[in-house]
Amino acid sequence: EHNGYTVHYVCDRRVEGCEAENGYAPIECRSEVFDPREVHFEANQKLYSYLPAFSGGKLRAAFEILELLTAQRIFRRIKRYCEKERPKCIIVYNATYMLEKRLLSFCKQKHIPLYGDATEWYEYRPKARFAERYIVWSNDRRIRLLDSQLQGIIAISPYFRQYYEEMGLRTIFIPPLMEVLA
Repeated sequence: EHNGYTVHYVCDRRVEGCEAENGYAPIECRSEVFDPREVHFEANQKLYSYLPAFSGGKLRAAFEILELLTAQRIFRRIKRYCEKERPKCIIVYNATYMLEKRLLSFCKQKHIPLYGDATEWYEYRPKARFAERYIVWSNDRRIRLLDSQLQGIIAISPYFRQYYEEMGLRTIFIPPLMEVLA
């Protein structure tokens, strides 16, 4: 942002901690880029957008799982945004396999560089429910099969840096930064 770029965070889920009680009031964002149902808010001079969760018990769970498997809803939002705003690049943060697969094809067609942010390689838990098992499998499959096709990767650990550099991928190492208060 300090170099003249606008950063817009298009989130597949509500961003935790960004509710009115934490000082992040939703803002009105009139634009044909966004679905009228989207919720927008500004935090630290950054614009975040997300669609409200699917509503209604078991039906909601079915829609959430369908989205997890297809990434259709989030992909449509990113595609619509790209067609209107023409971004210089896209950085995906821990995308599911299906989302990254769709974005790789779309970005190649539109000549938009696609980068990844590698933060976690999940471990399987024997008693996990379907959605969690799928996320672990999807993440693993994405890392092993798709990430090599990205323009580059932001690695947050020395392990990820070495892993992606050995793959021949342009890699930048940015460790997690945090302030510990005593």
